[in-house]
Amino acid sequence: LNCKISRDQYVTACGSVQQHVQRLNNLTDSASVNEIKIKYSNELRLDLYRHWTLMESLKHSPYTASRFRIWTSKGKKKLNEFLADMGLPLLQCNQNFQSMDMEIRREVCNWIEVTAQKYGLDDMCYGSFELQYGFKNKFCAGDVLQGVFAALTCPTLDTEAAFLRAQDTLSRSNEKLIYSGIEQSKTFSCSLLNQVQAFIDMKQVVCTGPFVYAVLQEGCAELEVFSHPARLLKLCRYLSEAYCATTRKAATLPFIIASALPLDPEYSCVVGVPPLAVDSNKSYLGRAFHQAADKVNAAVEFEDFEPGVMQIKSEDKAKFFDALTALLMT
Repeated sequence: LNCKISRDQYVTACGSVQQHVQRLNNLTDSASVNEIKIKYSNELRLDLYRHWTLMESLKHSPYTASRFRIWTSKGKKKLNEFLADMGLPLLQCNQNFQSMDMEIRREVCNWIEVTAQKYGLDDMCYGSFELQYGFKNKFCAGDVLQGVFAALTCPTLDTEAAFLRAQDTLSRSNEKLIYSGIEQSKTFSCSLLNQVQAFIDMKQVVCTGPFVYAVLQEGCAELEVFSHPARLLKLCRYLSEAYCATTRKAATLPFIIASALPLDPEYSCVVGVPPLAVDSNKSYLGRAFHQAADKVNAAVEFEDFEPGVMQIKSEDKAKFFDALTALLMT
């Protein structure tokens, strides 16, 4: 979710967990109605498709949305061609996944994996795990991750309440919370796409030379949605993928987003992510933020676990970006 490990590290960790899963599954009572079964699976890079329609998941997953450029008319047409290539009727794609024909549900993952390569979606699948509790409540790890993230970053809860809610979301006795988190995550995914499309359509993505940046202005309709730094970081990564799909050279540059804070207009939140073309999860932006802020004596606060996240006095934002540009140019 936060791109903190490389693909190789993920594959290694996944293999290690798979061994533990196999061992624990052998200890469970397979005859029990309340049996918990976890199995390794080849998962699609489609957000929450089991709890959504296939069409909406394809439109709102950053991986497919960016590569189809779904915010354009050509992108929408290409998505329909992708579905037609698999022989999937639009009627089926626009209804809830669990309501689709059983044969289609059973085979669609294989169809997508095969057809994806034709459309340049080479990393459409990844190794993951899915959990089955009794005869219902089937979740993949990605579903749970999205639900917990939605609870943990909920803009209407304070930090402690959000943490406790996210913790309760992981409990089997609170299955309503995970479903609630999934619904919140779907709403957030729609906000992500809307804001990325707004940035691109209104040409609000600016390349200064050493980095690319965009600004969420005060009064923006989606401002409160992205008031949590983790949500703003996710928007930044999404924008990076989407913008680089249309401007290839931007893949070598870091992306930065600044957003006004709805509860404290005197301050703005600034987040940054490393270039897409850099095969590393390490970012030098945290150190660069510190140096640029010190150079112009900007009033800043670094209170997040992420090094590339800071709060800055809104009146110091312009001179901070000037200093950051000069610093990264050297």
